[in-house]
Amino acid sequence: MNVDLAAWMFPVLLMLIFIGVPVAFSLMAVAFVFGLLQFGDAAVVMFAHRVEEVSGSHILAALPLFVFMGPCCSARELPRDCLRRSILGRIVCLAA
Repeated sequence: MNVDLAAWMFPVLLMLIFIGVPVAFSLMAVAFVFGLLQFGDAAVVMFAHRVEEVSGSHILAALPLFVFMGPCCSARELPRDCLRRSILGRIVCLAA
């Protein structure tokens, strides 16, 4: 990769992040734009292949479900109820 081109990648990434673009989209945009400048049309094929490869990951598909589970459990006070019903919760309640 051209050294001048690589030297511009990090400042452009920081600029995108500081103007409010989410980090994931900033990384993706910088990689795509600078890939186009360096590799030409082949970057589009490489980018599409990588997106398809990542989107097929079952582990990454489960992450949004865990993130969604946090607010659902907190809204229903599920962790507090589980602690109260557990043996440790009974010991803590008896000690208090």
